[in-house]
Amino acid sequence: SEEEKAHLAELTKTDIAQPALAATEMGMLTVLKSFGIVADMVAGHSSGEYAALSAAGVFSQESLYDILHYRGTAILEMESKDLGTMLAVMASPDDIEIIIYDMPDVYMANFNSPTQTVLSGSKTVLQEAKSRLEMRGIMCQFIPVNCAFHSPFMKPARSRLAQKITSIKFNKPTICLYSNSLAAHYPTDKEEMISCLSDHLIGPVRFRQEIEAMFSDGARIFIEVGPRNVLTN
Repeated sequence: SEEEKAHLAELTKTDIAQPALAATEMGMLTVLKSFGIVADMVAGHSSGEYAALSAAGVFSQESLYDILHYRGTAILEMESKDLGTMLAVMASPDDIEIIIYDMPDVYMANFNSPTQTVLSGSKTVLQEAKSRLEMRGIMCQFIPVNCAFHSPFMKPARSRLAQKITSIKFNKPTICLYSNSLAAHYPTDKEEMISCLSDHLIGPVRFRQEIEAMFSDGARIFIEVGPRNVLTN
């Protein structure tokens, strides 16, 4: 219905979507804990990394929602008129690169799995990329976001976000915490954590490598705490 479309448009605004996602994730985490399910390691995906930080005791839930609302606002207030969007592609980075190698301003934003990669860029360019990829039989789907996250499109918001993060009280993680950017343990030094989290906005999410690092460190049971995936076969 038109009402549902209007609600979805409002919810997908990045200053609303990010804290809303975090609220969903933290709520589901609370439910799991009520059943005695407690994590030994935590990691998030994209903005979910903030929820992982809060789950690991790095900062409070109040700070979590405050940071994510500010993060979204800083992005929306960038001077650029084209904030871009994102395209989920059911293919490996190597397979995609062969097809779009000559397209400007398209960035590998999420390395999600061996067969799913997310691209960031302007909607016009990504539409062309989608057409090329689908001609090769590769399944693609636009993600309902209004920003090209994890790409240089976000650079103007990085410094504002860094200032906000600096004002938050940080604690050392109480459990093993992994970073999208590093695909390894999060640093425990506050300044290094702030730098890592600020750069997270403009750098790719190395989720596949992050999960592999957790597996290498002994993780065997992974529980996803968040909304459904955006692209399925």
